[in-house]
Amino acid sequence: MSTTLTPPPALGEGEKPQTGPSTRGGGSEPGGRNGGSGGGGRTGGGPDSIQRLIQRYKLGTWVGMGGIVMIFAAFTSALVVRKGMGDDWVSLDLPRILWVSTVLLLISSFTIEIARRRQRERTDPGVRQWLSFTLVLGALFLGTQYWGWRDLA
Repeated sequence: MSTTLTPPPALGEGEKPQTGPSTRGGGSEPGGRNGGSGGGGRTGGGPDSIQRLIQRYKLGTWVGMGGIVMIFAAFTSALVVRKGMGDDWVSLDLPRILWVSTVLLLISSFTIEIARRRQRERTDPGVRQWLSFTLVLGALFLGTQYWGWRDLA
């Protein structure tokens, strides 16, 4: 990848240099005032640069999810292979409290989402209550996890 630098246009008499977002890092147009290719600055930028940033975040999210799925598949296949290798595999009965823990985690996912949506809408003053409820559910989740792992030990 190569970069071509072009000098800025000459200023006429009494003309002031342009200031603003386009002089802080390339701007959104290829070959802008600073010879940039767009999106280089932290400030400025219009809807195009915001959309480009959102697309990058979405791509990163999908790549991350793909990696998570692949590692889950690898662990699952390792489990299946290990179980089939011999007769020494011992299955554990999970304590019932871990099922309660799972339900608490699912409910807290819903409550944090409700709080997030109400915060975004800025119409309901109940955001703190939903966040508090989520915090209580999280503490209960940690407690049930501790209890479950203690039962397994």
